[in-house]
Amino acid sequence: MTSDSLKSRAKRLRTAVTDMLKVPVTHSQSLELVAKEENFPNWDAACASYGRPKQGQSAAPATTNIRVSVQSNQTPSVATIFSAHEPTIAELNRLMDLSDTRGALVLIAGPTMQGRTTTANVIMGELALERTGTRERLSRTSVRPDEDFPLGHRLKLIDEIRDDRIAFEAVAYALAGVKVVAVIHARDGLERLRVLLRSYGAGESFLDQLLAEGQALSVFQELDWPDASMLHQARTKREEAMLRQHGLDADQAQMVAAQGSKAVLDTLLSSGASQ
Repeated sequence: MTSDSLKSRAKRLRTAVTDMLKVPVTHSQSLELVAKEENFPNWDAACASYGRPKQGQSAAPATTNIRVSVQSNQTPSVATIFSAHEPTIAELNRLMDLSDTRGALVLIAGPTMQGRTTTANVIMGELALERTGTRERLSRTSVRPDEDFPLGHRLKLIDEIRDDRIAFEAVAYALAGVKVVAVIHARDGLERLRVLLRSYGAGESFLDQLLAEGQALSVFQELDWPDASMLHQARTKREEAMLRQHGLDADQAQMVAAQGSKAVLDTLLSSGASQ
């Protein structure tokens, strides 16, 4: 925790008290309140304990945007996905370094059909698993520990943060020393995560601590498609995969997907209603 993270808490506290209790609170008063909450006699004592950022130094940005150029027959890798974003590669390498006993939270944010799951798997696979010399296959939700890979308990891959409970688990794992890579449907992954944590009623302070320690990063990803046919092909493959997950065989899934998105949606809805 740093004095900057305390200032962020003070700002939120000031807004909350003003909105809920209709009591005006000055900036200095909110700082003193947060200091008291941390069992310090005053704000100056809190700053002295946590330390002020050194002049000329700044933490790496907690949010970054990338655009990935889609190319046919190209195997996704850290090098191809982040080719134009070397600082992001360096930051990911730092966060996923298992020699660092601290946990980390890496969010891959964006809308659907933007390769978020692929990127999350690549980050976990290349920067964590391959670095340790293991070729263990990733599950959809986590990397399970085994005798061949004793560090497996320090890695967790979340296919998507869909609700507030999973949001809480993500920050709790990261704060407990686990390297967490998660997909989230949002423009600003960290802000969406904060909204979910507030809904859950716990975990927001965990996120603040991760941010204060520089152990959280949100990457917003967009794909640049060279032509519409490649986008259509990718969408069709995704729809076929969804249909197979709902019990259709490969031929049936291909036939329904060829009829268009409406047919796919109708099939998925009818499949869900029958379960």
